[in-house]
Amino acid sequence: MQQAAELYTVPLEEGVIIRDRFMADNVAWLLEQAGPEAKIILWAHNAHVSEQPESRTMGSFLQEQFGETLV
Repeated sequence: MQQAAELYTVPLEEGVIIRDRFMADNVAWLLEQAGPEAKIILWAHNAHVSEQPESRTMGSFLQEQFGETLV
């Protein structure tokens, strides 16, 4: 709810980046809750899983956080 509330307080262009950041944060949170040996399978639209840093997508945020362990 907190993420949704924040999302609706920013302009649409900024909200797209924030939404992808929140999705990445939620993936990281799920892995943290599951423990150090946990793995996750994630599927999403190509626009979200792209790992190009300049795009500021969920994939790029996850790449920053997980580096080589992200496949």
